[in-house]
Amino acid sequence: ADYRAYGRDFSDNYFLKLYDNCSLTTNAELDSTAGAFYNLEPIYDMQTIKVSYVSSSKVTLKLGQTTNYSKTFELPASDGSNVLSFDITDSLTNCNYFSFETIDSDVFFKSVTIDYTKTMSSTDAIVNTVNGTRIKPVTFEGTKVEGVSKVSVPTKIKQLDNNKYQILETKEYTYMTYDYLTNNSIDPTNYIYTDPVDVINYYNAFKVPPVNFAAGSNITQNTFGVYLASKSDARNLFGDAARQVSKYDRTDGYVGHVPYLTPLEYYEFDIALDSSYSIDNSRGVGRVVIFKNGFNDEFYGNDPVSLYTEDHYVTFKEFSNAGYFNEAFDSISNSYISRRISVNYGLLNTLTLA
Repeated sequence: ADYRAYGRDFSDNYFLKLYDNCSLTTNAELDSTAGAFYNLEPIYDMQTIKVSYVSSSKVTLKLGQTTNYSKTFELPASDGSNVLSFDITDSLTNCNYFSFETIDSDVFFKSVTIDYTKTMSSTDAIVNTVNGTRIKPVTFEGTKVEGVSKVSVPTKIKQLDNNKYQILETKEYTYMTYDYLTNNSIDPTNYIYTDPVDVINYYNAFKVPPVNFAAGSNITQNTFGVYLASKSDARNLFGDAARQVSKYDRTDGYVGHVPYLTPLEYYEFDIALDSSYSIDNSRGVGRVVIFKNGFNDEFYGNDPVSLYTEDHYVTFKEFSNAGYFNEAFDSISNSYISRRISVNYGLLNTLTLA
């Protein structure tokens, strides 16, 4: 498998560098950017991870079937004298990706051993493991009716010859508005989305945020043509699942690293990656950013383009519209941060349905 590591180099003006080894350095005061060691290509059906490291504070371990990690665990501080064995199958099935991350202290790995049960064969040509591809987003057609209108979005596809794809799995989403939900005393459970994949799929389908997203910066409660909850109403109804969405048309910062189309309008959807998130005063580091009018490429058309950052804008991953994110690319231009992984943005290859 292909592995990557990045972290802060304190001897070089807090620049970020790609490390050849697995030593991670970080500084929590600078953008909350973590150091990390992770696999870029899948290790199929991981069973256990055995790791020995030196760290004065806890280390975060993320696991998932895709690089959109679904489980997060805290590993204890360690002096490197023992090997910690983590049984993945206790909490997760079909685990193909891992990421060790740190914010609070330096981490020095002595060994990382992974037990797994499968190897990739010619029958595993699933696009979820192939970088550089996308499909057109699924959009609801017709008149939207709360609680009735539905779309099925691909969550797993198989790439065929001649840039074609076959749908293997889908997930269904149902349209709902905050007004309709509250006026009819509907249980909101089935309409709350906080996972970046779900947030993107829902917006692409219905062109409105999920009901648990309140109006944030530069957004009125009717920006999307439906009433959005206020922050206080979202907090009261959705509790820890309350989020906010903001709108921007700035051309600086990370926007300068992608070929956006004009008129420029993009939305930032908060994705809470830890317990410090607050809809009122602590937006955390995770964002879904959706460029409403898309990117400048004939195969993209005017479809929205969705990006995801889990490190406070230092890098982004473009969403495929089929359940997986592509390889991260650098997106920050602050004076104290160099390119973290030395990957520039590149337009993806658009697959068409067979």
